[in-house]
Amino acid sequence: MFNDIRSRLIISYIIVIFVALAISFGSLIAIRQPMQDQFTYRQLTDQMTQLVKEIQETKGNHRGHHYGYNARQLPATIVDFPQNNISRLLVIADESIIVFDSHDRWQGRTIDLPEGAFHMGMMPKRMIDPDKHHVMYVNATISMNNSTDLHLLLTTNPPMDQSGFIDYLINGFIVAGLIAFFISVLLGLLITRSIANPLQGISVGAKSVAMGNYQHQVPEVGPDEVKALAQSFNAMTKQVRASQIAMRDFVSNVSHDLKTPLTSIQGFSQAMLDGAVHDEAMQKKATSIIHEEANRMRRLVDNLLDLANLDAGQIAIEQHAVNLTQLLTITIDSLALQAQDKRINIIQEISALTTITGDGDRLSQVFTNLVDNAIKYTSHDGTIKIHGEITVRQNMNGHHSNRFAKITINDTGIGIPSDELPRIFERFYQVDKSRQGKNGTGLGLAIAQNIITSHDGYLEVKSELGIGSHFTVWLPVVS
Repeated sequence: MFNDIRSRLIISYIIVIFVALAISFGSLIAIRQPMQDQFTYRQLTDQMTQLVKEIQETKGNHRGHHYGYNARQLPATIVDFPQNNISRLLVIADESIIVFDSHDRWQGRTIDLPEGAFHMGMMPKRMIDPDKHHVMYVNATISMNNSTDLHLLLTTNPPMDQSGFIDYLINGFIVAGLIAFFISVLLGLLITRSIANPLQGISVGAKSVAMGNYQHQVPEVGPDEVKALAQSFNAMTKQVRASQIAMRDFVSNVSHDLKTPLTSIQGFSQAMLDGAVHDEAMQKKATSIIHEEANRMRRLVDNLLDLANLDAGQIAIEQHAVNLTQLLTITIDSLALQAQDKRINIIQEISALTTITGDGDRLSQVFTNLVDNAIKYTSHDGTIKIHGEITVRQNMNGHHSNRFAKITINDTGIGIPSDELPRIFERFYQVDKSRQGKNGTGLGLAIAQNIITSHDGYLEVKSELGIGSHFTVWLPVVS
């Protein structure tokens, strides 16, 4: 019944509200007595202060009411104290005898006061009255004109008892609880709608993707957390879609790369088995083709294994001193014959490079791939320029980071269409769909980027169709 998030959130809101009401109820019960006592004492003190002030202002004005055993008259302010007042005014003579009672009941009776009570100032206290009830009081002593002291007590009953107060509160809290219940349900529905609906949309989207609809995108709405989840989901589906497209390209490319050499190997080996290859020159040509096609298949398998191991972190990147100028020179020299065959001019500007820390073999693999691609896709009589320098690279926030070795490889080749650039580092992806006789599996750039990233570097590309491509490698220079 309460398995869905909407019901659970509404129940949570109701519980929180009732817990808050219960805490408030308990807190009011706990502080009720001290607060009411303080309020009552303050009222008594204010009333006594006003009474003393009036008595002092009218000391000579006596009324014909005698008090005590000395038959002296009381000030009119005392005599006129209202009988229906919730407070009770008492005048005390020696030995705690009540000589005046504003309620006109306790005259002549004694009252139990602490010793020295009238020497403690106007302080709130409690006592037991002549009827054996607990009362609250304040006292004051006034010096009269005849050099006698007038002892006053102003008393009142304590506030209502605890049970009455609780009954009063319970009625109010029942009403407040019912109102809070309906408000919590209403607000819960509104709030959970903004949370549950987007989550349900994401759930529907996940089922759709699971069924193969990789185009599905969910609305990025709701609270920040739900919106972030929707954005992550959409990014995931885009990545899954890109992986599926890349996988289809891979299957197409790899099947072509495997089928072509296998066809050649199968054809020439069958011819040799059938005795169709008679002379030594034909046998040598057939075995040479079989060998070349086998090597081609081995390179494909090696690339696949390299990429899988890099992804799994099973290939350790060595950390030792690498002279970039020397490494690039060796790479260029190893590809010089390919460039000469196409009369391509390779310009080197790499003397400014320094020694970095990294894996020389893996970096040589990267630069071999980049230069080989440049030669492969540059027309006859073209130019390739390799430039290196030590510079700084700006972070995303515009601040300078550590020094980097920056190596750029520019060619005057066929270029890359702008809509293809975002995908060229995807594994199995090839810009040249027709292949145009050029060997490749679409793994070289993916492997190169993985290696450079493992060195905390960056691999970037700019290209213009028909003009050429511009690859840039950034490698950190550790001081």
